[in-house]
Amino acid sequence: MRAYTATLASVLILPLFSCRMAVPAPRDPSAPRVEVKCNDSGPVGQFKLRASNGVLQIRGEFQDGKKEGTWDFWDSSGTQTVKLSYHDGMKNGPCTMWYSALSGDPRRGGRLKLDMAFVNDQVDGVKMSYYSDPGIGSLRSEDVFDHGRIVKARHWTPERKELSAEEAMMHAEKDLEADQRYFDSMDKLVADNATCPREHN
Repeated sequence: MRAYTATLASVLILPLFSCRMAVPAPRDPSAPRVEVKCNDSGPVGQFKLRASNGVLQIRGEFQDGKKEGTWDFWDSSGTQTVKLSYHDGMKNGPCTMWYSALSGDPRRGGRLKLDMAFVNDQVDGVKMSYYSDPGIGSLRSEDVFDHGRIVKARHWTPERKELSAEEAMMHAEKDLEADQRYFDSMDKLVADNATCPREHN
């Protein structure tokens, strides 16, 4: 097993007569720092990504090149924003999200945003969402999923007025699309940084 510490800058491969040798690129002080171990199947064991200021932003485990177990995400202030579970590279199990301290009022950072669960990368069961403002009723929505399909939706305004079933379903669908874009961006961030240098003969 080989252990590597990398930056977002890629490893440079420079020709030297008939052979090639890997030369690490100069460290960009503004780039995040990545810790990843590799074997022949790709990344294995613990993965960490830190912001340029040293704050831990992502921590998780790889098994045979696939995400496995609990993965945690923080914003650059150190406020945790996501905790979710993977099995065999797919989201499986509970997922909790919190508001970032970097969006709007920093006092809202760390407040519960979403509580849900996945089965084979699809939302399943009850998904609860919450408003970030402590001055209003916190519950925003309560949606029920069956393997990625919305079967029931209830949504409330900040003033605690419940929306019609049709309006609630519309909001639930939009929320699901927004959630998927967010999870896709997280997956891409990990994939872009969990790269193992290739050896050349």
